[in-house]
Amino acid sequence: MSYADISDLRVRLGSIFSEIYPSDEAASEDLKDAQAEINGALALRYIVPVEASSEVASLLKYWTLDLASELAFTRTAGSTCPDKIRRRADKVRTRLADVREGRFLLPGAAERESASLVSLSMEKPVFGRDTLRRF
Repeated sequence: MSYADISDLRVRLGSIFSEIYPSDEAASEDLKDAQAEINGALALRYIVPVEASSEVASLLKYWTLDLASELAFTRTAGSTCPDKIRRRADKVRTRLADVREGRFLLPGAAERESASLVSLSMEKPVFGRDTLRRF
C-alpha cells in the first residue's frame, strides 16, 4: 500500500516536476524513500503500512508528499530546497517524533502489541571488584 502516488507528486510540484524528474522511476524512488521514513517512525507504535480512516490516509499522503518534495529538490544540481518545503518536511519529522513519543495518535490505525517488560530483582553480588581486591 502506498500513501501517495506519482500523480499526487506531479500535482504537488507542478511544472517543476518534469524539470526535476527525467522519468517516473526517479519520482517513484523518492515516494518510496519518503514512505520508508514515515513507516520507520510509525512502526514503533503502529502496524505498517498503516491502513486507517480516510482522515489518517489523507494525513499520511500529505506527509509523504512533503518529504518527497524535499527529496525532489536534493536531486537538482546546485539548487537549494525552498524554505517553504524544508519547513514542511521539518514539521512532518516533528510530528513523527510526536507519534513515536505517544503525543500524537493516528485514530483508527492498528496499533502494535507492546513488548513485555521484565523486571529482575537480585541480591548484592558476593564476588565483585571490592570484595576481591586483596586476592
